[in-house]
Amino acid sequence: MRALVERHRIDCHLVWRGSAQAAGDEVEWSEVRDGAARLAREGARVRIVATERSAIYEDDGEFHPVRYVRGLARAAVGAGARLYERTRAFTVGPTEVTTSGGRISAGAVVVCANAYSHHLVPLRVRPVRGQMLATAPIARRVFERPTYAHRGYRYWRQRDDGRLLVGGWRDTAVAEETGEEERTTERVQRHLDEFVRAKAPDAAVTHRWAGTMGFSHDSLPYVGRLANGVYVNGGFTGHGMAFATAAGELVADLVRGETRSETDLFAPERP
Repeated sequence: MRALVERHRIDCHLVWRGSAQAAGDEVEWSEVRDGAARLAREGARVRIVATERSAIYEDDGEFHPVRYVRGLARAAVGAGARLYERTRAFTVGPTEVTTSGGRISAGAVVVCANAYSHHLVPLRVRPVRGQMLATAPIARRVFERPTYAHRGYRYWRQRDDGRLLVGGWRDTAVAEETGEEERTTERVQRHLDEFVRAKAPDAAVTHRWAGTMGFSHDSLPYVGRLANGVYVNGGFTGHGMAFATAAGELVADLVRGETRSETDLFAPERP
């Protein structure tokens, strides 16, 4: 991602302050320590902060996701891609797509609809709603770096302009947060409000929103070719911004007939 942003000069407020993985209980704290030790053996720069029951991953970054996606779109168009927004796809096959604007023939078809993939292909992606809020800018630094807590069910960060971004808590309403309805709910937003009041009581909430994520059956994405010949790329389980960037390169290689070591790990019809 760092290379893409530099190569295409994408202005997406990318900064590198690391990230924290914080444990919510003793069992998770043991998992955090074990995970950090395992990744350190693979070369990750990580340190343990026992007083906070957290692991700090020094090489992690943060950015503005919409600016990043728009920057990638501009780079794609510059490379010759054509984008057709607000064109509904009804059916897909190995070499064609039926849309609201007509039928398109192609050398290969890749479905990259993540949470909505099951409308087009038999992919085991479960739609799950994520909710967030943002505050007005505040002058002091409340959060030093982005943090994931309670096994990723809670997350927060502070932008350089001082705004606090807080999301998650869907584990408090699991059944309610499954599906494609993109709306905020009082139950989850109340938890977000309580967290903000505890950390920065002077921060005024200015925005609330919800979005649909695509969860796979084993938390790894589905990247590759289905038995029917259609390629897929989805099921990022809440980590799409980084995972989808890497998986996009992988599926592009597969379409061109190249072999990658990750192919079996992410095979879409794996057990």
